[in-house]
Amino acid sequence: MLSAVRLVSKETLWRTARKSLVYGGPCWVKLGQWAATRSDLFSQELCDVFSTLHSYVYSHSWGSTDTLLRTQLGHDYPSWLQLDRNPANTGAVGQVYRGSLSRGKDQESSSVRVAVKVLHPNIREDVTLNLYLLEMGARFLELFPAMRWLAPVQALENFSGTMLQQLDLTMEHRNLEKFRENFRHEAGVIFPLPYFSTPDILVESFEESLPISHAIRTGSSEAKRLLARRGIRMFLKMVFEDNFIHGDLHPGNMLVSRDHGDKVVVLDVGMTTSLHEEQQKIFYPLFKSFVTQDYTDVCRRLLKDAPVNDCSDPDHFVSEMSALVRSVAESRIKLGELDVSSLIVRFFQLLQKHHVQLESRFVSTIVSVLVLEGVGRSLDPDLDILAEATPFLR
Repeated sequence: MLSAVRLVSKETLWRTARKSLVYGGPCWVKLGQWAATRSDLFSQELCDVFSTLHSYVYSHSWGSTDTLLRTQLGHDYPSWLQLDRNPANTGAVGQVYRGSLSRGKDQESSSVRVAVKVLHPNIREDVTLNLYLLEMGARFLELFPAMRWLAPVQALENFSGTMLQQLDLTMEHRNLEKFRENFRHEAGVIFPLPYFSTPDILVESFEESLPISHAIRTGSSEAKRLLARRGIRMFLKMVFEDNFIHGDLHPGNMLVSRDHGDKVVVLDVGMTTSLHEEQQKIFYPLFKSFVTQDYTDVCRRLLKDAPVNDCSDPDHFVSEMSALVRSVAESRIKLGELDVSSLIVRFFQLLQKHHVQLESRFVSTIVSVLVLEGVGRSLDPDLDILAEATPFLR
């Protein structure tokens, strides 16, 4: 029996676990999606398998949506808000419809195209129950000394905060307003205009857009270079200037304007993060280390400020991490010459090896770097990150 179990590969086990998460419903899917971003906690094999959960599709009926809209917007809502009954997009916590919104509450008024996001029925009750079950499991795991460095209860608290952010669409409304204010002078970055919201419904402008892959295939070299610069500068501004960061950047949420092929459209801003002062002390010097070349000091600070640290050989950790950072800094920091994906994987592998855990906000920021690296590499292999980052590092 034991020998038969040994024949099962880890990938097969993780794929079986993935199927179990899908069977468990939206909350468990979200847990898997979150776990896929925590390469500092879990193996790369698990993260690769669970990352496919981002394509998970769950939808509810039009009848449920119609009931929600009539309950919260009034039975006469179809006179001023008309929707295509087929969802344009679906996800773990809600789905989105295309429609038109009358500027006045009558059929003859001029209208604007809108996207309407609604939460799935009973999603809050489902999430509350499942978070309770997960908490019991996390507390059980902490009884085992070998699991304590993973800090499962703290990790669950981080996941819970991420999950609960997405269950109140008035928060996404406020996030859109803040991003639009922050980027009001950036003509190359577009965030939808929110019109109104309830905790279960968000109505925002519909932005005509195309996938980044379309720009990669058909865009001119000049347009692609400009898109790459705007994407990386957008992220650098979020981190270094505004300290208000999109918490779920991926190609599905970063699109290209259909009308302006060199403008970035950013969607789905329900998840945001900010780095508190101590996290800034870690992330900012780490980023600047490519310029200052003060590798050892940065790595010691990284070790010192880690929320969970069970490292048995700090000097070895600092030596290995410093060597990794130095190998990058001594090359030209161009996306065409530097494999940032491999760098971040190696970075997380060192954290795992030495039992050093980072806070989830810090990790999500690093993962955003990974995503933008992939986009930037596809659009402009010669994009110089340091040249773009210099104005923000002064």
